[in-house]
Amino acid sequence: MYAKYALALLLALQVSMCLCDGPTPSAELVQKYNDMKSVFYKRLLTAHGKMIEILTPDLLPSPENDGLKFVAEGIEKLKNKTIGAEAQPLVDRARAGALGAYEYYLRPQIGVYLNDAIDTIKAYLDIVLPAE
Repeated sequence: MYAKYALALLLALQVSMCLCDGPTPSAELVQKYNDMKSVFYKRLLTAHGKMIEILTPDLLPSPENDGLKFVAEGIEKLKNKTIGAEAQPLVDRARAGALGAYEYYLRPQIGVYLNDAIDTIKAYLDIVLPAE
């Protein structure tokens, strides 16, 4: 009876140890991911700049719109705050695990289709929200 429990425990530990050591992503995939991430951040910064450009006259305190002063102060506080610096190693490890699993299990089947979809979306984003 106890031998069955011991065998089940050993098998469960073996499976859990196998799941801990996932495939590592290739340098090419990591570089491609980092390039896409940097372009995405550039697009966000461009959108943020355009939004601030449009909203700044309304957010500046004046005799007409003194009620929006707290919004401008909140935006300034968010600019000065660093978020997630202590969680960065965990995020990097999770990202590497997800990229490795994608490359090993999914990329052979859906990699071409996903690449074509990303290229199509990039073409529309270049029109609507350019990175530069």
